[in-house]
This record gives sequence, C-alpha cells and structure tokens, in this order.
Amino acid sequence: MKNDRKAKKDYILLDGAMGSFLKQNGISNYKSIPELNIKNEDLIKKVHEEYVKSGSDVILTNSFSLNRINLKSNEHKLKTLIKASIDLANQSKKNILVAYDVGPLGIDMNDKFVDSKDVYETYYEIAKIIKDLDIDMIFIETMYQMQEALCALDAFKDTNKDIFLSFTFNEDNRLYSGETTKDIVRLLKDYKLKALGFNCVDVRSKALSLTKEFKTYSPFPIIAKPNLGIPKEKDNILTYGVLESEFIDEMESIYKAGAIYIGGCCGTNPIHIKLLKERLMDI
Repeated sequence: MKNDRKAKKDYILLDGAMGSFLKQNGISNYKSIPELNIKNEDLIKKVHEEYVKSGSDVILTNSFSLNRINLKSNEHKLKTLIKASIDLANQSKKNILVAYDVGPLGIDMNDKFVDSKDVYETYYEIAKIIKDLDIDMIFIETMYQMQEALCALDAFKDTNKDIFLSFTFNEDNRLYSGETTKDIVRLLKDYKLKALGFNCVDVRSKALSLTKEFKTYSPFPIIAKPNLGIPKEKDNILTYGVLESEFIDEMESIYKAGAIYIGGCCGTNPIHIKLLKERLMDI
C-alpha cells in the first residue's frame, strides 16, 4: 500500500519563499525585488534553480508586487519586468511548471477613495500582458480581502490559464475583511478554480486548522503554503522560531489532513522544500 501511494503521488510540491530567501542572499530592500528581474538576473535564476533542484513541481515567478501601483503607473516598465520574470522562471524550470505569481495591491477596499473598478483594471492590465506568454498557471496569493480577490479573479478569468487562489488569515481564521473559509467557498462556488487554500500563515498555529476547514467546506484541491511565523531581525538578518524538523512535521500533518498543493512561504528556503519532498516520499 505504501508503495502504491508513492507511485500515485497525490501531492504537488510548490516552491518556498522568494522575498525572505533573497534577503538571506543580501537583498535588504524588499521594494527593489521586482527590478531584480532585469538588474540581477543571475540571482533570481539561482533562486528558481535551487527550488527546482530541491524537488519543486511548480515554481512561482518573481512578480508578487508587480503592478501599476507599485511601479507608479509606468506601463513600459511593468511589461518589461513581467516578461523578464517569466523568462527567468522558464530558463530555470527544466521539466516542471511555471506559475505567474500575483500578490495583493496593498490597498484597503473599505477606503472611500478606493474604487473596485480601478482595482479590477490594475489586475486586468497584468492579465493582458501575460495572456499569451509562456506560463502554465496563475497563482493569486496572500489575498486578505474578499472583494479584492474577486476583482482579481474577474480580471484573470479570460486568460485561459489554470487559476490558483490563496488567502492569508488573521488569528481567528478569518480574512481581514471578515470572511470565514465557509464564506469564501460560498462566494467562490461559481468560479472555475484549479485549487483554493492559504499561504503566509504560521505553520504551527493556524495552518493545520485551516487545512481541515477547507477540507470540510471546499470542493477544490487545497493549497497549503504556510510561513515560519513572525521573524526577528538583528543586523539585517531574519531569524524564525520554527526549526526545519518542526516545519516538516507540521507539513506532514497538513498533507495527511488533505492538502494537495504543498509548499512554503516567508522564511522557507530550498532546504525546507528538499526535506519536505523526502518526508512525503516516505509516507
């Protein structure tokens, strides 16, 4: 039975963090990370290649914060950086898949000055650029407001790519806009999603309970991409309180609870992904 399960491989291994891993490699300014796609191509390729070597089945492009808001409406620069992020991932991928990474805009949907139409247009601008580029899927992640997530989904729905949607949650397992996992699934019932789940939540305190909630309420395959908790910073070095062994133990429980698309967020690196693959292969 154990060998049959291995042969079937009922999980897909994602990659780990980009931003915190780059910081470990000497990048001190997070705002500069998108521009590394053209200013330090070798470093971004190195990150992708290390995740590929560690066993990732899917790598995410370095495009989390690539949008007109962060680039101050510089359309030419946006296109250049988006294309570069995809090119670098494809140069590193070998026989695995590339997901275009889409993060939140960092706005408050309840702000009276924020127009949902503008939010949609910001995402749609990205969708138009990537529609005919060489990616296998779109990974919308770290969404913390339901209305913003719906704007993003509507913007990307005509790209003819598989859509993955991942939320981050507060201490009560709710979005910052108030929705529970049950609410999320109800609101998304008419959307065609490849997978639905969470990322950037503490692997020890929330990830397992969220996996169980999605297993209870959601018809979609579950994404689990937790982080190592809140880091401490000293001398520009981030340290996390979760040991590699603890992360792997928690991820085994998350897998057994029903997660299919499994990886890591802030604080994780290729070592975590390598160890995770080794553990999953032994289950």
